[in-house]
Amino acid sequence: MEIKKHKTRMEQNFFCIICTTYLIFNYLWHVEITNKINMANKRTLKRSINYICGDLFAEVAATSLYNKDVKQENVDALLTSILRVHNDFIRRVSHPEPGLAPKAYYKAIIEDFNKQAIEIIDHIQNL
Repeated sequence: MEIKKHKTRMEQNFFCIICTTYLIFNYLWHVEITNKINMANKRTLKRSINYICGDLFAEVAATSLYNKDVKQENVDALLTSILRVHNDFIRRVSHPEPGLAPKAYYKAIIEDFNKQAIEIIDHIQNL
């Protein structure tokens, strides 16, 4: 019995579509939870940021493994940008700027994070 070592192009495309769909729904689920919480506490916001960034990182890694047409430089740049976004937003949540209204500050953080996450998802789809 011969084992198939390489996936066909159709199987790779199907895998990428399934992963991207999962990623988008998972992202929207976390965003919806973050918006419903309405900044209940920093811990839940940090947890959502960790989950979303972790899923984005895993998606890029899976895409690079299953799609051989992807340039490694693009993958490395995308992984680096995900880590930078993660560190930046965790730092911003942990150490708010003094003098700003907390509700407006955290709402701005959530909106900025959503924009960054959508940009990263677009980059993943274009890999």
